[in-house]
Amino acid sequence: LDSFQESQARSTKADFQRNWDASKDSYTPSYAFYEAAAEVEVPFYKVELAKSDRSACMKYGTLNHEFKDKKCPIDGDTKFKNTTKYYKSLDKDQSDGFVTISMTLIKKGMVRIGMVDDQTFTYGRWCHLECWRVPYKVWSALPGQEDPRSKDPAVIDLLLRGMNEVLLTGIFELPDEDRMRLVRHVMDPSNWARAPKKELMPKPSAEAPAPPSGARGDAPAGTSGGGGGGGFALPGIGGVDVKGLASKILAAVGGGPSPESQAVVPKKEKFKIPVPGQGLAKAGCMDGLTCVLTGIFPEVGGGGGLNLGKDRTKKMVESFGGRVTSAVSGVTDLLIVGKEPGMSKVTKARNQPKCTLIDLKQLADGLAENTVPLAIEKARATDMKIDPDAFSAGYGLKSGYNSLAYRSSQEAIDFAAGLTAGTPALAPKKAAKKKKPAATKAKGKGKATAEPKAKASGGVKRKAEGPAEGAAAADLTKKKVVELKDMLKMRGLPTHGKKAELVQRLSEAASCNFL
Repeated sequence: LDSFQESQARSTKADFQRNWDASKDSYTPSYAFYEAAAEVEVPFYKVELAKSDRSACMKYGTLNHEFKDKKCPIDGDTKFKNTTKYYKSLDKDQSDGFVTISMTLIKKGMVRIGMVDDQTFTYGRWCHLECWRVPYKVWSALPGQEDPRSKDPAVIDLLLRGMNEVLLTGIFELPDEDRMRLVRHVMDPSNWARAPKKELMPKPSAEAPAPPSGARGDAPAGTSGGGGGGGFALPGIGGVDVKGLASKILAAVGGGPSPESQAVVPKKEKFKIPVPGQGLAKAGCMDGLTCVLTGIFPEVGGGGGLNLGKDRTKKMVESFGGRVTSAVSGVTDLLIVGKEPGMSKVTKARNQPKCTLIDLKQLADGLAENTVPLAIEKARATDMKIDPDAFSAGYGLKSGYNSLAYRSSQEAIDFAAGLTAGTPALAPKKAAKKKKPAATKAKGKGKATAEPKAKASGGVKRKAEGPAEGAAAADLTKKKVVELKDMLKMRGLPTHGKKAELVQRLSEAASCNFL
């Protein structure tokens, strides 16, 4: 109480003046920046240190310079990855075709920047920092080139920090040296991408329009302009008595509000993520358990799209000692099922005797009460049922969504939903690898000879192939999956499935004279 009385007696003039003077040197981003930031659900770009040597820089240059104009930092230890892309020829005399591009692999520990996928809300399409074209949404928040603050790295660093979790993410996780490299890259206008032809939001005019009658501070007669006294008051809008008008409308439709509209709606229970050490939750109670996530978890929040809530759910499991992997296998103990689960993972989990399907609430209650084994036992006994129409549509492609439910029999869907028991019609398996012919000893000789067998073209079964069809199928099996998908995409055919399925699809199209 003494400190409260002292603070009431002390003047805040000096504090206000100090903050006011400090704000004079600060920089406020443009309207375009705030307009762009308001449209972003999650940070559109992510900057981080490469975790491995496997990611390729997607900025491989342009076709008219034969892909030699890339800015990737290349030295004697740089590794490359060849990929095939289908491009339309810039020369009218040449036909379109496939081009082999040498892509630079980003070394482990180098700064890389990726873009968010608008369906999965995960980051991909990585590139080197040196190759990154700073987008307009980012550099529009920086001071103009005529402003001396645009040459101050400390100011740019402060602005980039302010963009963290808005347009960029991962800035605070960068080491100081790498963060200053990012600052210097963003400061250079030669690294900026083009600005849009039209501004996202027009700048306000110098002369502000006069407020309409009945605006704040000038309430019309019959309405209350303040918050004191007679309960809730509706302000006037454009000189109209809103409260009186509302009363007339209610009288015209039959008096006051209906009992249904006044009924108390029960408050929805908010999901609470258990934390080790809080209440009965005990750290390490999931040690040795391997888990896989499927579906989305909107009650947890975070992320978006097909990745909604998965990051926080994974963090929850790992905080209690569990291990989260991306695919169901023979070592998977739990499949944590959310809303709109994937049929493929659910089917594989039901075929694994060791794996138990459990929903997020069951697991969270077990963690909060330190009864995880009991929660798993109950989940196994109940044998989770899933609405067949609730399976995820999958990832959206040009040829349609790639969910397994769209190309499975009703029997397989019912099995995945838990409505039927027994052996289901499983998902399409990978093409079986060719086995070497069994060696047999020839009579009278000690050398082993191989029994002649008919060769299959890429594991694809065909009926009564002619010489031309067999040669076409053999040529298709020599192509890469990327090339096969590009060929299917050009002809408007589905591009999902394994290589054997792609070859079979193209072979069938050839037999129908589609190629």
